[in-house]
Amino acid sequence: MNGEEETVRLLLVDTPETVHPTIPEQPYGVEASTFAKETLSIGKQIQLEYDGLQRDYYDRMIGYIWVDGKMFNKMLLAEGLARCAY
Repeated sequence: MNGEEETVRLLLVDTPETVHPTIPEQPYGVEASTFAKETLSIGKQIQLEYDGLQRDYYDRMIGYIWVDGKMFNKMLLAEGLARCAY
């Protein structure tokens, strides 16, 4: 954002772990990560929609990501690469 790299926590979705320090790699984690990297490739224009707080406890931005007019959070669910979580 504005030339700086930011970490974003997606609202309402939970993807399988792949790099957690104490949890082993979970099924479909690699596929979810690959899907994210391909869909949100470097240079891709995205929009971030906030719903209340803009940052979480870990100072990550938190919200919904829109790419090419589609909600990325919903795309993960539709692909079966995340579960709905709050």
